[in-house]
Amino acid sequence: MPDHPNARYSVPENFVELSQQHPGQANVVRVGWWRGHRVAIRTARQQDGSLNEFYIGVRALFGLHLQVPYHYRNMYAALRVHSQLDIPKLYSLFPYRPTAYQPTHAFVDGRAATTFDELSISGAKAYGRHLAAIHCVRVSSAGMVGTPISPTRFHQRLANTIESFARNQTFEMDDKTRQIAFDTAQALAELPPLATAFAPIMLDQDPTQYFIREGHFTHLIDLDFYVYGPPEQELIALEAQWPEQLAGAFVDGYRAIRAFPTLKRVRPHYRILNRLLCLQGRLPYATWHDRPTLFP
Repeated sequence: MPDHPNARYSVPENFVELSQQHPGQANVVRVGWWRGHRVAIRTARQQDGSLNEFYIGVRALFGLHLQVPYHYRNMYAALRVHSQLDIPKLYSLFPYRPTAYQPTHAFVDGRAATTFDELSISGAKAYGRHLAAIHCVRVSSAGMVGTPISPTRFHQRLANTIESFARNQTFEMDDKTRQIAFDTAQALAELPPLATAFAPIMLDQDPTQYFIREGHFTHLIDLDFYVYGPPEQELIALEAQWPEQLAGAFVDGYRAIRAFPTLKRVRPHYRILNRLLCLQGRLPYATWHDRPTLFP
């Protein structure tokens, strides 16, 4: 819930804007002092249109809206319990005015990773354990906290979202990608739900969401696009970026906590979905479709 409307809202003191961590970063991050605490305050960045597909897609599929305090607070609470990485303490969602949504976390001095290749073997195993621990949080509905989407309805949304992207000529993709999207949507319409249980997943999976030190991730620093969704979707998005030499270590770490999902059955569906969401940009068919299979 937001802070009480009668709470005193501090004036920012000597806040400094941090440089952008990666292209398309959704927030401006400023660091300074707030009520005696050194904090990092996140404010939505004015978008240039490069993330249109992502925003439209995650809203259509998960009902995800940014700046929903109830969802953010509850997801933060769940992740703080189950994450094996530190998550900076959340002080406020409305640090200055009750109408200005700005997640305000304790400032942590660190460096965001730029690639998963920066992980060591032990770091990859530890990250596998971290992700598996979060995927152990099993719920029966997808979406945001407070607006559950049943497995059947989520499956329908998945098919509809993929088809709507294929039909939208303003979304840039080559002919092969568009045809795969049409074929996938039609196939999904005839299949039972791909997912019947869900867990917290990061929709914008990327190494820049983590601080790293000596080959190990230390902090999870971005919670904005966590929803309840299929763990397989997140794992397939991760597979597209993961270094081949670290695949075995990651899987071993994951299996130390829970069984690794079998991705073969759903990999084609989530690969095309992740391409349509432009998780790594507007990639041509051969680039996204022919990636090596690294996970079971």
